[in-house]
Amino acid sequence: MGIAGANIRESVSTEVLKLSLEGASVLVSGPLGSGKSHLLRGVARRLERAGALVQSVDCVAGDAPDAVASTAPDAVLVLDNLERADGALLQASFERVRPEQPLLMSLTVGPHHAALMHTLDTIAGSSPRARALIEAVRRVELEPVSPAGIERLLHERSEHRLNSATAHLITTLAAGRPGWAVDLLKLAEHGYLSARPRPGIIEAPHSELDLPALRAIARSFGSVSVAAATAALALSELGPIDLPGARDLVGAEATTELTNLGALAKEPGSELFSVPAFIATALRPHADAELLEQRREAVALRLVAQEALGIPLSEAELLLCARSLRTRTAESEPGLLGRARSRVLQRAAANLISFNGEIEARTFLLRSGALEDEPDPLQHARMLSALVGPAPALEALTLAPRPTNTSALLLHEYLAARFAAELRGNSPSADAIQPGSRPETGANHGVPDTASPGQNPAQDPPPPPSEDHTLALCADATTVFRLWNDTANIDGETPQLYPIAQRSSSPEVAALATALADLELVWHGQLPRGSWLAMGTPIPHPSRDATDLTRTISGPLLLAHALTVLLAGEQALRGEELLAAVEHTSPRDSHKRWLRHILAAGSALVCGDLDRAHLEWELLISTAPRFTPLRLRSYLDHIGAAIRDGRDSAVAPAAPPADKLAESIPERITRYLSGRHHALDTAASPAENPLTALPVVRLANAHLQAAHDQNPAELLRAASRLMRLELWAPTAFALRTARMIFLSRRAVGGVQQCDDKLAELEDRVSRSVPWYREGSLPAACHTRLTPRERATAALAAEGFSNREIASRLGCGVRTVESHLAQARAKLGSPSRKELAGRLAAVGSGE
Repeated sequence: MGIAGANIRESVSTEVLKLSLEGASVLVSGPLGSGKSHLLRGVARRLERAGALVQSVDCVAGDAPDAVASTAPDAVLVLDNLERADGALLQASFERVRPEQPLLMSLTVGPHHAALMHTLDTIAGSSPRARALIEAVRRVELEPVSPAGIERLLHERSEHRLNSATAHLITTLAAGRPGWAVDLLKLAEHGYLSARPRPGIIEAPHSELDLPALRAIARSFGSVSVAAATAALALSELGPIDLPGARDLVGAEATTELTNLGALAKEPGSELFSVPAFIATALRPHADAELLEQRREAVALRLVAQEALGIPLSEAELLLCARSLRTRTAESEPGLLGRARSRVLQRAAANLISFNGEIEARTFLLRSGALEDEPDPLQHARMLSALVGPAPALEALTLAPRPTNTSALLLHEYLAARFAAELRGNSPSADAIQPGSRPETGANHGVPDTASPGQNPAQDPPPPPSEDHTLALCADATTVFRLWNDTANIDGETPQLYPIAQRSSSPEVAALATALADLELVWHGQLPRGSWLAMGTPIPHPSRDATDLTRTISGPLLLAHALTVLLAGEQALRGEELLAAVEHTSPRDSHKRWLRHILAAGSALVCGDLDRAHLEWELLISTAPRFTPLRLRSYLDHIGAAIRDGRDSAVAPAAPPADKLAESIPERITRYLSGRHHALDTAASPAENPLTALPVVRLANAHLQAAHDQNPAELLRAASRLMRLELWAPTAFALRTARMIFLSRRAVGGVQQCDDKLAELEDRVSRSVPWYREGSLPAACHTRLTPRERATAALAAEGFSNREIASRLGCGVRTVESHLAQARAKLGSPSRKELAGRLAAVGSGE
């Protein structure tokens, strides 16, 4: 498990050591893989360092009885894997323990537990000495480590920057076992892990990999039958199942063997059982490849039968089923099951296409066989778009009969707008959306201040739509869909979005119209009054209606809300709301993947780690839904470019633009959140109306103005508000600037107050961000150079020597050296070479 893993159990290890030094016997218990053996070995080493003689015995080993018999009278006996000890071994061990001498034991809680307790009762009944020892044993239970604890361990142990998807994958597979987590980290580094259809280990690891936890499990299981090992692999891919279902799929004998081994374990809080993928991998060497394929197909056929009965399959079940089904002809599998099999393959392909998995999707389509029914035109168009291009997709939509169902008709218009925009060359580009003119301020395009358009549709079901009503609905929908796919400036057209949201009878159209109008205002630094953001109400959840339209737009809607939250500086406060909202999307697992990336990117951004933010943002772009509107794609690219530019200019900061409006609000917010305040204008921007500006924009302006005015009291107030929002880098900037001002004024109390706040900040960041390393927040702070310091630094940056500078300024060389040292210290410039960039970054400062 290593040093980092041991630190997780440090308090437990210390407790066991303390009890053993006091002469108490200790039983350390926990689930399989919880680190009991590792903990006991660590305690044994610490006892040996303290001068004790220790005899460690593995009850699984064949020589365990001899090892116990040869134990020195004054040695501390350590029994590992107690659940595998028979009565004779336990009796012999208890007889060798003298009064006041500790006995250390580990026990895996599971099927062997009850039999062991019965054996101990028998021994206690026949030996008063054994009874006294058993009754005096102190039990220490190892609980699974929290996901946050496992993730922190992973970041400590990883030699490379670990992205959020990999960290989540390992954390899921580790199931709270730190030893497993460390082995899984090695497997991830060598490409053995996969997230689809479920988190798993795709093949047997190479024998040269050092995987101690995996070896320990294999050793503890000993000899396992081929049928049981193969069954373990099949069940680990399927997920939780009841015991009758397991017996039906893999056989009663294999199920019983796996249950007795503890490999097939009960899920907490349910009557279902599962085989962890890590345990299945330990058993893989005993499995038979041909039998495994048979088991997989048996699972797939049962899932097809479920589909045939109209019971929907999950995203993971669809993919598992599609991968496991063997190719069959329509003649060999006619009727209901044959059609269900084709539907499974086609739906799995559709899910993959929606998230950029077209290569495997094409394979599924080829295996689905001849089509007995006419393909769904909308699904057909989406597949053409991904596999061929937008032109044939749009042509297919044009030639297909116009849908009569309202939901299908709206989806038809949504896809047509997307494909048409792609054909016009309206492709996503970071340069496509320019700052442009700002939306009207002081009003939300005709929406009353108290309104919340598009979020609370009428509760009563609407009457059947008339032809005129349908035409009006489609006209509004076409406008909304067109604007969502227009990457040019649309400020002149956004005023119509809120009225559309109010009058539309379609919740989906209303939600999309509202989301775009809100995001446009936030994009320009304005607060959408009457919105969920302004009112502090929860983020709207996508509809749970099981229509193709709601499934298609649920992801883009959530992505728009996530961007709104990020730009508003409220991601830390609303992260749980986003995680709750994603439960309403479909397919949920795929949407969770990109959501994890945007949350991780935002977390890295406010810590000033632009390398990590860039990594996560690139992964967000690659995992976002394929049919996301082009404007939303452009938003992603635009923010990604701002993060990339910030990362690339970290060594030599670029000067701020001469014209404030040449830099968009998202770029300014990105710079501010990441703590790159030296690259921002130090005074508040007069172009932003303080009455309608986003709260984070007002706070940033107040913060930077206080820094410009050298007002430490206002800086401390800004820091308190920033810390409540968990905007860590700006908080550090404000506190360090205030500290420098107090220090220059020799205000000892103010300096101490800043130091205390900075210590609190470090503690809070360390507890909330698993990958954070103490002291890694940006160290920059706002500074002002005196005229002499600026002049000296400017000449030094041009390449003049100290003597030449002294001659030009009419002062001594020592004075030049003093001014230059002060300027470099204030600017944080380690060398004369970087002075030019630092000077340009802070502007005039006067």
